[in-house]
Amino acid sequence: MKRVVLSLMLILGLSMSLSAKKEAMYAYDTSLADFCGMYWIDREAQLFYFDSDSEDDATMMMKNYKKNGNKETFDIYQKSNPSKKVGSVVLVINPELTAKDDLTPQSLVVKAFGQTYNHGVKTEKQNGNKSKGGDMNDVVDKAKEGAKNLFNKGKNLFKKKDKKEAE
Repeated sequence: MKRVVLSLMLILGLSMSLSAKKEAMYAYDTSLADFCGMYWIDREAQLFYFDSDSEDDATMMMKNYKKNGNKETFDIYQKSNPSKKVGSVVLVINPELTAKDDLTPQSLVVKAFGQTYNHGVKTEKQNGNKSKGGDMNDVVDKAKEGAKNLFNKGKNLFKKKDKKEAE
C-alpha cells in the first residue's frame, strides 16, 4: 500500500512541476529606466494577473485572445464575475531577445479600470531570471531532484520496517 501511495505522490509531484506555465513580466516606464511593477500571464489557463495584494482582485480571465507575430491582444474579465469586462491588453514580446539586446520595441499596454498603462516590458528570462515553465531543463531538474528526495524518504521508511521485522 505504501508503494502505491508513494508512486501516486511521485506522479502528482512531477505533473504539477511540469504544468506550471505562469510567466512573469517586468513592467518599466516607457523609457525602460524605472521598474513599475509586475504582471503575469498564463496562456494555457487563459489567465492574466496584476501585481496586487489580493489575488482574487488581480486574477483576470483572458477572452478574445489573438496572436499576430509577436503581438498578442486580448480582453480581460474578472474571474469572480466573468461577465464584467475590465479592459484590454496589448502585449508585444519577442521571445528571441535576451537581456543583452535592445528591449525597447517590447511593450505592454493595459487598459483597465478606466486607466491606460503603457509600459516597456521584459520577461523573466530577459530579466536574467528563469521562468516557472519557460526553461524546461530547469523544471525537469527540479522535478528529478524532488523525485529523488521523495524516493529516498520512501526507501528509508521501508528500511525501518525491515529492521523492526527482523527483531
